[in-house]
Amino acid sequence: MNTLLEVRGVSKRFPRAERAALDKVSFDVEEGELLTLVGASGSGKTSLLRILAGLETADEGEVRLGSVLVTRGRAILRPPERRHMGFVFQNHALFPHLKVGENVAFGLGQGPSGRPPRRQRVSDLLDMVGLGELAGRYPHELSGGERQRIALVRALAPNPRLLLMDEPFSSLDQSLRLKLRDETRRLIKRQQATTILVTHDAEDALAVSDRIVVLREGVVQQVGTPAEIYRRPANRYIASSFGPCNFLSRADFADPTRLEACRSIEPPALSGEECWVRPEDLGLSSTDGPQSLTVGVVLQSLYHGESRMISLECPSPQGSSIELQVRLHGEERATRGDRFHVLPAGA
Repeated sequence: MNTLLEVRGVSKRFPRAERAALDKVSFDVEEGELLTLVGASGSGKTSLLRILAGLETADEGEVRLGSVLVTRGRAILRPPERRHMGFVFQNHALFPHLKVGENVAFGLGQGPSGRPPRRQRVSDLLDMVGLGELAGRYPHELSGGERQRIALVRALAPNPRLLLMDEPFSSLDQSLRLKLRDETRRLIKRQQATTILVTHDAEDALAVSDRIVVLREGVVQQVGTPAEIYRRPANRYIASSFGPCNFLSRADFADPTRLEACRSIEPPALSGEECWVRPEDLGLSSTDGPQSLTVGVVLQSLYHGESRMISLECPSPQGSSIELQVRLHGEERATRGDRFHVLPAGA
């Protein structure tokens, strides 16, 4: 696999800002890869996307597209229109005075929209997203999901070297967001489009990405596959950002060897005195045993369809208590007030 995009030490500071929007950001994107930039609001992900597109200047660092250096420090060495990138904006940015087919054809450059090769390309793309019959409509006549699909195929129409997508699902309701998220990945992979997607939603990042870059306050926290980010987060911030997580320390156990048992579930520990455990890595038993980590009383049981999330209050040697979350699957039940031993799942 060949590297298409190289980002090296990119930094950006806006006037009067207390901290840098981006601080020495570095990563690569391979050809055909779908890489996601994920982080909370203010993490710098959209600023970075605009720098990659040539719509914003950096203060330091370099961006290389293939063998060509396109950005060095504050200098934009290749303008946006010469970077061969497609951009899907958060608000879709469709031309309201152009029909759907004309919007898609716009991405193919100058020339008669009715010319056979262009007309066929537009028709093929619209059919691919199931909107072929809407070619003659205007954007205001479409639903939010339809506008999102049109914005995507317009960006893909000229076969860009790199597709950039800024929060493409944020304005959609939950059911449509999940549907479009899956459709978008399938279309991108079908077109073999190298893609960088920006999102604040960790679930979206885990679902669609080949690799993920986690940003926090302009600093890269970790780069890895979805499985690496979820199962082996580099720090506590990432562990808690990508789903429920129990954080346990030696002080939580009367017997310190219990912490070692927790570590064995999914290493590595976050530090010498602390480890993390996902709720699905724990189970419950009504009886004590050698693998029991602690004992707790059920505070609540939340139904999630295919699973239940159980919250338990467990005693601490410090005289207080800790709360643990355990995810149960199948027909396992636990109700408020029940007392269980907590142990590694499957033990």
